[in-house]
Amino acid sequence: MLSQKKRVLIVDDEESVRQLLRDMLESDTIEIVEATDGDEALEILTEQEFDLIITDMRMSRVSGYDLLLQIRRRLSSIPVILITGEPAVEAAVACMKLGGVEYITKPFDLEKFEQIAKKKLSNSNALSRPKTQVMSGYSKRIGMLTDYEIVNVLSEGNMGSIFIAQKCIAGKMRKFALKILKTGQLRDNDKEIYLHRFINEARAATAVRHPNIVSIVEYDITPESAIPYLVMEYVDGLSLKHYIRSRAITDFREKAIILRQIASALSAIHDIGICHRDIKPENVLVDTHACVKLTDFGIAKLPDSDLTMTTELMGSPVYLSPEAFKSAKVDHRSDIFAFGTMAYELLTGQLPFTAGSFMGLAGAIRNDRHRDPLTIDARIPIDMVMMVDKSLEKHPDKRYQNVADITAELDGYIRRSGSEQTVIAACSDAIR
Repeated sequence: MLSQKKRVLIVDDEESVRQLLRDMLESDTIEIVEATDGDEALEILTEQEFDLIITDMRMSRVSGYDLLLQIRRRLSSIPVILITGEPAVEAAVACMKLGGVEYITKPFDLEKFEQIAKKKLSNSNALSRPKTQVMSGYSKRIGMLTDYEIVNVLSEGNMGSIFIAQKCIAGKMRKFALKILKTGQLRDNDKEIYLHRFINEARAATAVRHPNIVSIVEYDITPESAIPYLVMEYVDGLSLKHYIRSRAITDFREKAIILRQIASALSAIHDIGICHRDIKPENVLVDTHACVKLTDFGIAKLPDSDLTMTTELMGSPVYLSPEAFKSAKVDHRSDIFAFGTMAYELLTGQLPFTAGSFMGLAGAIRNDRHRDPLTIDARIPIDMVMMVDKSLEKHPDKRYQNVADITAELDGYIRRSGSEQTVIAACSDAIR
C-alpha cells in the first residue's frame, strides 16, 4: 500500500512568509495547507488532520500562543513549531509547557529550519530536497526578483519581514537586504492607499544618496499578489541597540561620532521633506569601519502627504514624541525628539521614559521630565547633556528646529577631543 503524504498547516498573516515556507517544504511527499490567521487555522483543524503545524507568534487576531493553546485543548498530539521575530524567554517557556516542539527566533537559517521541520515529519531521507530548489522557487514567486536567491530570514517587525538575499553580479555573489512589507490585514481600500504611499516614499527614498543612509537598489509591487518589496544594500554590521546593550563603546567622543552620523542622515532626509517616524537604535546599523547607516523608511512620511491613516499610531512607542500620541500627522521635529531619546539611551544606557503599560508610557512621555543624565553618569559632557535636554523638550517649538543645529554642536564637541581611530577599533571588536 502506498504511503500517504505528510500534511503541514502553515499559519501566517503574510502571504510572502507562507510562500517561503511552502516552497521550502512542499514536495511529492509533503502536502501544504495555508491559513491566514489563527481563526482560519482552527476552522481548518476541525475538518482536516495534519502531521505538523507551523505558525507565526504575532498575528492580528489569534496569536500563535493562543492557537497552540486551542490546539492542545482539541488535538494534543499534533507537533507545533512557533516562529517569532521578538524572542522572549518567558514566551518560549510558556509555549514549551503547552507542548510546542520548537520555538524558533529570527534570524534563522532556512536550511536548518527545513531540517527541523522535516525531522518532525519523518526520519526518512526521502523527504529531503536540494536547497537550491527551495531558493529559486521562492525567488520566482517574488515578481521581478528572479535574479535574487534568498539566503535566510533576518528579522520581522510591525511593517514587514527582512531576508538576506544574494545575486550574482559580474561573476561575484553580492548580498542584499530584501524587505517584504506587510499588507495582509489591510482592508482593500486601505491597502490601495498603503501601496500608493509605498511607491511614493520608495521613489523619494531612492533619490536620497548619503553615506549614512542605507541605499535602496530597487523596489516594486508584485503584480500577482500586490506585495510591496524593497531591495537594499546589505550592511555587514550590528544595530546600535547591540552597542547600547553590550556597552561596547564607552568613550563619549566615540558616541558623539555615532550620533553625528545619525544626525547627518536625518538632516539629509529632512531637507527633501521626508519625516522618518521610526527613529530607534534598531534602525541604525554600524559596520566594521564605524560607519553608521540609517535604515527602514517603511513608515516615512512625505511632504504634504494625505496618505497616512489618522487613527494609526506610527513608530515604536518608547521613541515617540509627545505629539505623536495625539496624532499620526507629525513633522520632522518628532524625529528630533526620537533622536534625543536614542542619544539619551546611548549616553546613559537607560531610557529617558519607562512605565509598566502603554498608557503609563504615553503619560510619562507627554508630561514627565526625563531624569537628569548626570545623575546616571556624572562623566557625560555638559554640552551633550544640553543637546539631549533640548531635543527632548515636550513642545516641538522649544526643540531644535532642524537637525543641522544638532550636527553643528556635535561637530564642535568632536573637534575638541581626540582621534577617530578609537571608535573604529571599538566597533570592529564588537562585531567580531
